[in-house]
Amino acid sequence: MDFESSIDFLRDKLLPNRLIRVLGSTSDPNLAVQIFRWASVQKRFHHTSETYCQVILNLGINGKIEEMEGFLDEMIKRACPETEDKFVFVIEALCKRHRLKEALRVLKSVHSVNCKPTLVPHNLLLKYMVEENDLNSVCFVYKEMVKAGIVPNVETLNFIIEILIKTGRVDYAMDQFSRMNKKGCDPNIRTFEILIGYLCEKSCVDDALRILDVMLTANCSMNLSSSNNIIGSLCKVNKVDEAIRVLELMKGSGLSPNVLTYSLLIGSLCETCKIDGAVRLLKEMIGSGFTPDSAIYTFLVDGFCREEKFSEAIVTLEENCVTWLAPYDALLQGFCNKSMFQEAIFFLQRMIGCGFADSVSWNILVRGLCTKGETATAMSVLNRMIVSSYQPDGGTYSSLILGCCKVKNYEDALEIFDWVMNKDWVLDDIAYSELVDGLCRAKKIQEVVKVFEYITRKGCILNVSLFNNMIGEFCMIGRVREAIKLRSSAFFHGISSDATTYATIISNLCNENKSKAVLVLFSQILKEGCVLDERIYCLLIQAFCMDDKINNAINLLNKMNSDGFSPDNETLITMLSYLTNHAKMHMVVNILERVVSVGEYLNSSLYNVIICGLWKEGLKNKACDFLDRMVEKGYVPDVATHSLLTGNASQEDLNGFMETTEDPLMDDVVSNILVEGLGNN
Repeated sequence: MDFESSIDFLRDKLLPNRLIRVLGSTSDPNLAVQIFRWASVQKRFHHTSETYCQVILNLGINGKIEEMEGFLDEMIKRACPETEDKFVFVIEALCKRHRLKEALRVLKSVHSVNCKPTLVPHNLLLKYMVEENDLNSVCFVYKEMVKAGIVPNVETLNFIIEILIKTGRVDYAMDQFSRMNKKGCDPNIRTFEILIGYLCEKSCVDDALRILDVMLTANCSMNLSSSNNIIGSLCKVNKVDEAIRVLELMKGSGLSPNVLTYSLLIGSLCETCKIDGAVRLLKEMIGSGFTPDSAIYTFLVDGFCREEKFSEAIVTLEENCVTWLAPYDALLQGFCNKSMFQEAIFFLQRMIGCGFADSVSWNILVRGLCTKGETATAMSVLNRMIVSSYQPDGGTYSSLILGCCKVKNYEDALEIFDWVMNKDWVLDDIAYSELVDGLCRAKKIQEVVKVFEYITRKGCILNVSLFNNMIGEFCMIGRVREAIKLRSSAFFHGISSDATTYATIISNLCNENKSKAVLVLFSQILKEGCVLDERIYCLLIQAFCMDDKINNAINLLNKMNSDGFSPDNETLITMLSYLTNHAKMHMVVNILERVVSVGEYLNSSLYNVIICGLWKEGLKNKACDFLDRMVEKGYVPDVATHSLLTGNASQEDLNGFMETTEDPLMDDVVSNILVEGLGNN
């Protein structure tokens, strides 16, 4: 509605509720103010707290804070009736629309004109601010309460504890918990739910149990939701005995457990091999008039199978006339997990006779056999499956491929894969991974490419580790070009490369002296946003040196150092040799000083190279500084360096210095042996 149509609607019958309806339907805050002001000058019309709240809400929702505050002041000065309730309405409405900043301004305005509100709007704001993890705003509201002399209640303190917990300030939260009594509040069930839930989530089990002991003796009023959350938290950390104590406390306080309560406890008892306790709870649950669902019976079957009580599992299903398929499939899986395949086949036949089996049931048996390498038996089961009019699917053939790979029968695995391709089915991730990994190990590279292309076409994604294995196999047999194409194809299909992928390719390119190809790959690394690690930095620096791009190498060395990495000896000797031969050692002096200053390891050969390079370029003071550091490390200058420093080295000796450091690592070992020998004397 525009202004004119709004006025036409209100002119004949201007009442507060009609004005509120018009303001509520207006999304334009400026139009809302214009209509409000028009109504203000009409004879025999007086604004109510409701009309003020509506225009304040319009402004707040649209972020018009200054205008909103003006109407708040006006509303308070007019002393509209039931102002407190209306503030609560505005604050809640703004919070629901995630306008916490505006809601906070409403509260500020109330405090600024000495209109002392009650606890209600403060707790309302705290509730939403905790949901938004806004610690600063929570602290502000709490301070405003204290300044106004408003006494917090247990709900307030629970909000404080919760925000401290959610922002990782556990010690402060525990301090607030311990001081609740001093503030005239006793912790309630929600307090314990917050603390026990968080402590269990962070695996602080001992602390959680201490809080539980306090709760059990606190005689606090229980409610079903919080009690179930506490039981669930304890069950997640396998403290089912303590969870049962909470159940008993619930019963003692007259609170009846529900299906969720029993489900949490029975599931945890089964997972911790306490099947007898789970059966007792099942009987109690049925006796209380509850009907266990499929999940509960599946928990029980899993528990029986863990303890190899297969007969008891069957009796439980039969006695309770269970008709859900999932518990029967769980029992079938239990037989397979224990390699009891004859029993599994017999049980599947019973399931078929009772009408409980489907293709998933058959697939469980096929997968169980294939996982153990029993592919011949699995094929026999597949034939029975087809004869029995059950249709095999991608899951069935995933299992068969897995089984073939387990026994390294890659020819049959590929034959089955061709069948899958013709059907255009999707295999599961495990089958893809096993097939690719097996083909890589068998050096069947062309087949790997075929499988990989199918995987990417179907929108499936290999894990990075397996993808790196593929890249490694290609590079190992000298097919780096294909590895690069494979990486590009993977990126196009959403398969991310990591530092290991790039390092493998770059290392092989460097070995083949293809530095320009490395630089092209480096540009792709930057474009794709891959995080460089120490190995990639080193390889790239070496490639830049090979390609006579020393400035790029120096920039990369600087970036490497700022990222907290240090080059290895091989990279340093490559780079420093280049710098010495081209009289450019001065370009990295500052970087080298930083490397040394943070305690990074340089061997004696590297010190010798640095000193000679600096001396050759006329930076004698810097050379002496590095000599001092070298001696402090316990290294002794070699003959060339010593001759240079004493003035006995010829230019030919200096130019030929790098030829004497062909094996810096071995030279360093010799130096260490000499130092140790001198020390022993």
